Amino acid sequence: MNKHEDRVEVFEKNVEEERHVFVFVIVTILMAAMVLVVIFGLKIEGTALMIIFIVLIAFYFSAASILLEPKLVKHILKTIIKTEEKIVEIEKPIIREIVKEVEKPVYVHLPRTKLNIPKYDYIASTETKRYHSRNCRLGKLIKKRYKVYNNHRSYFVRRKFLPCKVCIRKIKKV
Repeated sequence: MNKHEDRVEVFEKNVEEERHVFVFVIVTILMAAMVLVVIFGLKIEGTALMIIFIVLIAFYFSAASILLEPKLVKHILKTIIKTEEKIVEIEKPIIREIVKEVEKPVYVHLPRTKLNIPKYDYIASTETKRYHSRNCRLGKLIKKRYKVYNNHRSYFVRRKFLPCKVCIRKIKKV
C-alpha cells in the first residue's frame, strides 16, 4: 500500500525591487535640482528659505522610506514523500466473547391525542372595552388576563363593547 505525504516549507526573504531604486534615483536628482533653484534662482533669504528647505527634506525622506522599503517575498517549497507498507496476514483469528446483561427500562411511545382548541371569530379586551376579529393585529396585542372570546358579535354589543376601528369598522376606499 502506497501512502503520499506532502510537506510544505515556507521561506521568507526581503527583496528590494530594482524599479523602485531607479525611481528613487530620479527623485534624488529632482530634489537636488529643486534645492539649487530655491537657493540660487529665487533669491529667498532667512526663515522662508529654511522652511522651504525643511519641507523639501521631509518630502525627500518620506519618498525614500516608501520607495526603498524592502518587499517580503515568500518561497514555498513542496516535497512529496512516498512510503510503502507491507501487510502481513495473521492466520490465528482473535475471538473474544463479551456478554454483559444490562437492565434498562423500555419506553413505549404512545400516539398523542390531538388537542381540541376552539377557534373563536371575535376577541375582546375587558381593559379597553373593544372587540376585534380573530385576525386583527390589534387583537393579538391584548394581554391574556384581559381577553374574552366569542363567536357572535351581538355578545359584545350587548355588553357595550366598542368595535375595533381597524378590523371591524374598516372604511373601504372605492
